[in-house]
Amino acid sequence: MYKVDDYIVYRKDVCKIVGIKHNDLNNKDYYILVPVSDESLKIDVPIDNEKSNLRSLVSKKEIE
Repeated sequence: MYKVDDYIVYRKDVCKIVGIKHNDLNNKDYYILVPVSDESLKIDVPIDNEKSNLRSLVSKKEIE
């Protein structure tokens, strides 16, 4: 599970997790993502969705 202020890759975009919210209608938690390339956009992604296309960033050291 990621935390607020973590940077992740969502689909092809690097995003920052700016919050986590709970939706009472479907009883699910969501990450609130803001793409680094467009900070005016906010994306809600379910935390428990296996097909959410979320992955961690890889550092240069890990690549080498």
